[in-house]
Amino acid sequence: MDWLIGLFKNKLFSELLAFILYGSGIFAFLKISIWIYSKRIFSFYWMYKHKKRFYTHKLFDLIDSFQSYKKDVATGVLDPVKKEIVSDLFHLELAKMKQIVKSNLDKLFKSNFKEYINSFPKFDMENIINDFYYDYMESREALEIKARLKFTKLGMSQEDFNRLWGLYEEIFQDYLIILLESFNKYRSHKDIYRATFFILDDYYMLIEIIYKSLPHKFNRLNGRSYGIQYKGGKIGDGIK
Repeated sequence: MDWLIGLFKNKLFSELLAFILYGSGIFAFLKISIWIYSKRIFSFYWMYKHKKRFYTHKLFDLIDSFQSYKKDVATGVLDPVKKEIVSDLFHLELAKMKQIVKSNLDKLFKSNFKEYINSFPKFDMENIINDFYYDYMESREALEIKARLKFTKLGMSQEDFNRLWGLYEEIFQDYLIILLESFNKYRSHKDIYRATFFILDDYYMLIEIIYKSLPHKFNRLNGRSYGIQYKGGKIGDGIK
């Protein structure tokens, strides 16, 4: 009989312990869920309250400084025709990047507060990152069309442009990988306000990387770009 009572007590104790642990687990889960949701609501409010901070981010000052030619990206390019190409590609790239970033900020903040409130169900880092990254990726096609019109108008043949764009996209893949890896760090970020600000910081970083490395990458193309004509010159003719 004693062993039966002991077994019953042990079973009762086990069930009681399991209930406590299970109940604590549910409570903890609810507590965490409420914390995450409240964090999201606060970010939602804080972002709209301080949306001007996003539109006045240092990224836009950097782009404006390049677009006003206060900084010359092609200083380190050896070939004079490549200099022209790198400079024009860089400025087209900046204009498109500025357009995409501002467009995504407009999409995020909406045209009025009522629309912004209604957008709360889609307010998470996954959606924000996908918008910023994939819109930029999709803009590559529009950028190619714009570049083709500009370059062929200034003396580059369609065949030469196809060669150039293939080389440029090959170079640019490295930059796109850097951007995606940077964005992926924020997918599970709970503070959406800060994480979205970090996205603009990453675009800033990307421009700095392009500015410092694009001339070197074009210098290393060597014979792969020889013969491409632009603005009355030909790549390779200016190299002794």
